[in-house]
Amino acid sequence: MKKLALTAAFLVVMGFFGYRSCASHRIDERVFYQGRGLELKVVTAFENLPLHFTGNVYRVQCRSTKTANFAPTKFSDPGWQSYVPLYNGFQALGYRSDSKHDIERLVEVARVGYHITDELTLMVESGTGVAVSFGGCASFAVWNYDLVDESLLIETSPEFEKCQANLQESQQWPHIQQLIKRHGSIARACQYSKFEGVNKPHFENFSASQTGAARFEISSSAFLAHPNYSVSTADFGKNWVLAPLDSAKDSGQDQ
Repeated sequence: MKKLALTAAFLVVMGFFGYRSCASHRIDERVFYQGRGLELKVVTAFENLPLHFTGNVYRVQCRSTKTANFAPTKFSDPGWQSYVPLYNGFQALGYRSDSKHDIERLVEVARVGYHITDELTLMVESGTGVAVSFGGCASFAVWNYDLVDESLLIETSPEFEKCQANLQESQQWPHIQQLIKRHGSIARACQYSKFEGVNKPHFENFSASQTGAARFEISSSAFLAHPNYSVSTADFGKNWVLAPLDSAKDSGQDQ
């Protein structure tokens, strides 16, 4: 009986240390931008979500005077914004390990995808559009492909057809039903996929300020009549203007 009790105690202790070794934790971090107003870093971590996901993940975090009162999370320290949109270019890395080489690759890519346009203004190519923080990463306004009038886009693409087929087959799931309802139709829910594959956009000429004005340019073969557009806002992202690039320049609409 005593032997059984000792064995059980040993298993409990080993289980505890096994749990600790498998618990979610930070692996490494590296600052890739430090200016007068903003500091940005890549954080790699091990995420253990039983029955959902177990593996290595990465995040981008931001700190400024505007995030000084932000509470810590399991992957961030006090004063850091841990919900910074991820740059689309990260997806090509296929991040799987926690080696030094991987975080260096992540930092290298991050330097390309995060655009600091003044002391407290950040713009990010997010994969479904562009996210802008006008106030030191405290919050983000988003322009995404859903905001493009579908009459301006190609009718279909292989990625668009695949997305529609997948949603058709998955309509029994509540979260898919909510997605379709939110967009109004399966076609609208899949509009982002027209900007994938050979139609992947190119973004350039980013500008934004703390006054709430932002502008960038997008080029993509997903557009029908004009491949090049400017996208701008003058009210902190509440309203966005999409204009053919040539006419925008001719009329001086560099908002």
